[in-house]
Order: sequence, then structure tokens, then C-alpha cells
Amino acid sequence: SHDNIFLIEKNGVLLNEQKELTVLENKLHKKLSNLRIEEIVDLIDSCTEDELLFMYDGVLMNSALADFGLSKHNKDGLGIAHSLEKLTKNDILGDTLFSRIMIKVASASESRMSGCPYSAMSSAGSGNHGLTTIIPVVEFAKYVESEKIKLLKALAIAHTLNVYIKQFSGKLSATCGCGVAAATSASSAMVYLMDGTTNQMGKTIINMIANLTGMICDGGKIGCALKLATASNAAVMSAYLAYSDVVIPSSNGICASTPEDTIKNLGKVSKLGMQTTDKVILDIMLEKAAK
Repeated sequence: SHDNIFLIEKNGVLLNEQKELTVLENKLHKKLSNLRIEEIVDLIDSCTEDELLFMYDGVLMNSALADFGLSKHNKDGLGIAHSLEKLTKNDILGDTLFSRIMIKVASASESRMSGCPYSAMSSAGSGNHGLTTIIPVVEFAKYVESEKIKLLKALAIAHTLNVYIKQFSGKLSATCGCGVAAATSASSAMVYLMDGTTNQMGKTIINMIANLTGMICDGGKIGCALKLATASNAAVMSAYLAYSDVVIPSSNGICASTPEDTIKNLGKVSKLGMQTTDKVILDIMLEKAAK
């Protein structure tokens, strides 16, 4: 868990230790994990604009982060967003929906991870998840000229699916949650904004998991901006493929015939298959810290 600190030590002196770890099971999360994608979408479709209006706070907060990062006076970060923005002036990248989403997401993440004094709306406990869940959906909604209520519902779907996927992949794991949870959820919301079916929304989940499951998490840092840009780009591609009813078949790798079972397979890879990966990543990071 993001706040599960069980030992604090300073200069070899033990300051605090939690002897017995306790996990408080969230009943809502347990109920959510038993739902099907169709049921989640139907539930959110039944919500009113007033019930979902708080979602718009995330639009304002996370968009402000992206705008700050792209401002001319801002020299923080690695320059990922600014460099990508230059490529939109020619045929290398071009000014497209794909490029705009990549640049906005990278800019917001670079700003946040550089210590920008702006708040971010998180998703499933993570700020970078929040950026990946919200910004691509907002930019996509602008492109298809969605009404505000449609955007609010799309954002609610993205947040809820993000939490749903994390129930299986784990809150913190060696799998990049921004790639295989947040961006996957955003991709589903994009299909929703195109008035796609819940079946097509499920197809983009399968496509995303088939594509990005191997992306590792090696901690929260400024380099995440590049991963977020990559995942967001894949989200747009997968959404359009699914909307055209193109989906990776269940005979391929960890894919299943349903999005729910594919997510469960992702969970097996993430929680069981990548335990050694997690240890190796931590060993590499600790070796660097010791130098």
C-alpha cells in the first residue's frame, strides 16, 4: 500500500516499527472486483451530473500541471514534453491527437515529479495514475466534442476501472500501474466517448494488457513521464482498434476471451510472476544508493 510504512530508521537508530502488519479489506473494493465491465459502465451511466461533478476538479488540477510544464518559463524536468512539442511542427510527429495527448501527459508528469507546487488529482492512490487516467480522456473528449456529462461519466469509468484493475494487479507491484491499469482504463473511456459498446470497451482492455503488461515499475521518479507518454499513446491506438472490433485473440499469451479474465491473468503475472522481478529491481536501486 502507498502508506504502509512499517519501519522507520535513521542513522541506524530505530524510530518506529510496526510489528504486525494488518490489512483492512475495503468492502467496496471487494464488491467492485466481483463486477463485470458492463455492470460498472451501467452503474456510472445511471449517475447524474451533480453526482459526478467533482470529477471535473481533476480536469482543472491535472490540466494546470500540464500547462505549467509546457510554459516557456518552466525549465524543470528533463525536457521530454518540450522536445516532443518541437516535433509537432514537422512530419516527424505532427500536431495530432496522439501527439497532443503524449505531450500533455508527459508535461504533467515531469512537472509533478520535479516538485512543481501544483496539486494533482490521484487515482487508486497514485498521482501519476491520476494524470494518466484523466488527461488522455480530457484531450480525447475535446477531439470528439463530447458534452460535459459525457466527459464526467467517461472520467468516472476511467477512475473506477483503474481501481478495479488494481484489485488484481496489486496497489504496488513490479508491473507499471500507469501503463497496465491507468492507461488501460483511459483507453476504455475513449471508446465510451466514441459511443462504443461495452463489448468494444472490453476489447481495448484486452489489447492494452496484451501490449503493455511487460512494462515494469522501478519507482516513482521523473523518468515516469516517458512511460506515461508511451502508455497514453498506446491507449489511443488500442481504443481505435477496439472500436473497429480489432482485438488480440484469447489464443495469444495471457489474453482471455473476456476482459475480466484477461485482467485476472494480468494479476497472476503481476502478483505471482513478477515477485523475483520486484526484488531484482529493488536490489539494483539499493546498489546505486550504496555507492
